[in-house]
Amino acid sequence: MKVITHTEPGGNAINEDFILARRHPQDESVMICCIADGQGGRSNGAAASKAACEVFFESVSAVSPMKLFEDRAILDLLNHVDSRVSATGGFTTLAVFVVDRDMASGASAGDSKVYARDSAGQITEVSSKQRKNPPVGSGAAIFEPFMAHAVGGSRVLMVTDGIWKYASYQSIQRALAAADINSVPELLRRDTLARSGSSLPDDFSLIAIQID
Repeated sequence: MKVITHTEPGGNAINEDFILARRHPQDESVMICCIADGQGGRSNGAAASKAACEVFFESVSAVSPMKLFEDRAILDLLNHVDSRVSATGGFTTLAVFVVDRDMASGASAGDSKVYARDSAGQITEVSSKQRKNPPVGSGAAIFEPFMAHAVGGSRVLMVTDGIWKYASYQSIQRALAAADINSVPELLRRDTLARSGSSLPDDFSLIAIQID
């Protein structure tokens, strides 16, 4: 499994996005990925997005990896995350994805998006049912789960709205089909700038996962 991450500010000096991709401390074959976009227009968005990812990883690390692929396991952890983030005074989106050699599980709340491309080239937005409100940090966020078999040759792309709102869907398709996963950040950055102008219009963050 190969994972590529990229984040940079756009439009403001402070990047309110936060990304995390780490292996489970109890089993290195399990990858834990989180992407969060702190809510702009109010204070503490950056603190909220950072806390959401770090608290989720902390919570997941204390759970047996195999339990993460059971019904409601991730949702129960995310309810705890929502409560903990509320202490920052900020709001954020949050999408999480946990994957090993056989299974993939995740959930999302907000408007960051998670796309999956199977080995046959079919693309699905697995986060399509998520709800933007209430936000993470409100103590009342509603996370929509997703689960699938992890198939060799599949690819997952997690992006904040600084990408999917400005890069075209065709760009997302090209990124998911790129021969070299290392090229994904530059491909999406180039296409975002081509549509938005000389500078990034919003914080620009992604996690790309290649499943062997």
